[in-house]
Amino acid sequence: MIFNKKIWLPVILSGLLSACGAYSSADTAASPDEAFVNTTNEITSGVIFTYNNKEYDLQERNPDVNAFMAEITAGSAIVVEGHIGPDNGYYGIFDTKTETFVKDIEGANLTWRDDDISTAAYTLWSEIYDYDGDLLANLDLSESEYISDLSWGDSRHLSVEISSIDNETRDIREIVVD
Repeated sequence: MIFNKKIWLPVILSGLLSACGAYSSADTAASPDEAFVNTTNEITSGVIFTYNNKEYDLQERNPDVNAFMAEITAGSAIVVEGHIGPDNGYYGIFDTKTETFVKDIEGANLTWRDDDISTAAYTLWSEIYDYDGDLLANLDLSESEYISDLSWGDSRHLSVEISSIDNETRDIREIVVD
């Protein structure tokens, strides 16, 4: 008898998976103990941020948001961070007094001074913007460089960290903001 690997290998692998319980038709069937729950008054899909027991779907603010990342307090605001992609994210500025979103920002490296969100700066590719969306600087970066961090030194100096995918060196540049 000749052992044919092409035939026996899938048979053996299938047997091992079944024996280990990797697949069971019971996994796809609903448990009789699980009752159907009607959630017509609740958000059932999307990326949810909750404040005072009220749910807010971040995908209604920006449909590209695919995950909730963090919420950070900044004075009377909450910065709600959502994931969009590897280079840019979503920042929703939520006013806790009015319980509404007051601004949507798409970018990266959002930073602000003290607890004042209106002092925010953020990056979008090689450009740096202020809270109102006004361009503060457009850096001349090579194709392998990107802005990896942004931080305030004081009320007029913004520190920009430049990284490269080609090496581990980091370059720090200071930008004066008027």
